[in-house]
Amino acid sequence: VCDDRAYAELCLYAELLKSSPRKSFASWDSDSSGMEMHFKDSFQTLPEKPSGLFLDVGSGAGIPGIIYAILWPETSGVLLDSQARRCDFLRSVLSALKMDDRIRVVCERAEMAAHEAGHRESYSLVTARALAVFPAFLEYTAAFVKPGGILQAIRGNKDKNLLQEYEKAIHQMELKPLC
Repeated sequence: VCDDRAYAELCLYAELLKSSPRKSFASWDSDSSGMEMHFKDSFQTLPEKPSGLFLDVGSGAGIPGIIYAILWPETSGVLLDSQARRCDFLRSVLSALKMDDRIRVVCERAEMAAHEAGHRESYSLVTARALAVFPAFLEYTAAFVKPGGILQAIRGNKDKNLLQEYEKAIHQMELKPLC
């Protein structure tokens, strides 16, 4: 999955995260903790490459969206975040990685963007990492997924039992867990 080009881009991305003047985008105490905290989830939960566009909701510092964009160089996508400072940071990272021609940043609240024709049911893969509690996650993200697409919730170890807890909501929304 990770060739020399991807490795170099991941290293550059890590350096951009580390040197970010706003540590609230992504905390990075050391290289090992930064990689463990921010990159490991993305690699462990890497879905199949989508056949169409992907969307990273609440992208923040671009995890996992930028990592996916690095690993899938022929794929296009959107990083969605509501805060202008984070959107500016994402644009600067995309420019530095020379991928701003295929990955774009949308600075808007998910609740609003989900109602727009250009976003609603438009993405083969919709992902979010630690976006919100599970019911809110579903509310913020499900409308973006194309029929037959994938909705990926990257959650911490504390949330391992979420599928059982929210089985009824998952069934009502006609979603299928991929675990």
